[in-house]
Amino acid sequence: MKLRLLVELDFVNPLNQINQFSTTGIIGGARFDDEGSGVDFQCLPLNPDWLNYYEDENATAQSWMRSIEYYSQDFGIFSDEVQAKRAVCTQCYTPGRTAVTMIPAKTECPSGWHREYNGYLMSSGYWHKHPTTYICVDADPQYADTQYPQWGGGLAFVAADCQTWGSIEECGDGGYVEDRQLACVICSK
Repeated sequence: MKLRLLVELDFVNPLNQINQFSTTGIIGGARFDDEGSGVDFQCLPLNPDWLNYYEDENATAQSWMRSIEYYSQDFGIFSDEVQAKRAVCTQCYTPGRTAVTMIPAKTECPSGWHREYNGYLMSSGYWHKHPTTYICVDADPQYADTQYPQWGGGLAFVAADCQTWGSIEECGDGGYVEDRQLACVICSK
């Protein structure tokens, strides 16, 4: 069973009769003009957890996680008030179903879930010529010994880019820190 990602303007779960919340937050992803980075949106919790990190505004060997906003003006489908507002999300779980999910910006699973492992959110670098999905790499990564370095591709840490969240203060109000690498956790139930 896959978890449903519900995009909503408020934090109300329309399916609350049959679902239990797993996480609620804002939608994050790559910037529209990044060539690399992640291709799939992530439901970022409002209160992130951290593992080891470094903060360097000049760091280039990483990808950026940015808040995602609605581009809906002039279509007449949503109210004009929605235009350029941050999109929010809820991940839901239906009891009695088997599920495995990755939760970005968290190191522990919700109550009642089993932590498979935690680590770091990674994707291709924003400068790469092709994007990849966001993945959770174990905090103690495994690797294959190679005799020569390979240049076929790479995994880059994903860090918070608070400049796109309206303001750095707005990003910090939720606990996110500019240029800090995001943690993640794999949970099963």
